[in-house]
Amino acid sequence: MTTSDNDTQPDPELQRLVARHFIIFFADIKDVAPELAGLPFHFKGEGEMLP
Repeated sequence: MTTSDNDTQPDPELQRLVARHFIIFFADIKDVAPELAGLPFHFKGEGEMLP
């Protein structure tokens, strides 16, 4: 998740929650935008990949 200048980085738990919602949304629209369904989601600095 990228923030604007001088904004604080959201809590890692919130970042994971937002990423999971994006994954579900992109899976729901995969027939309309298949390139979005294949995007890899990961957490900067943690190396953790989400399914």
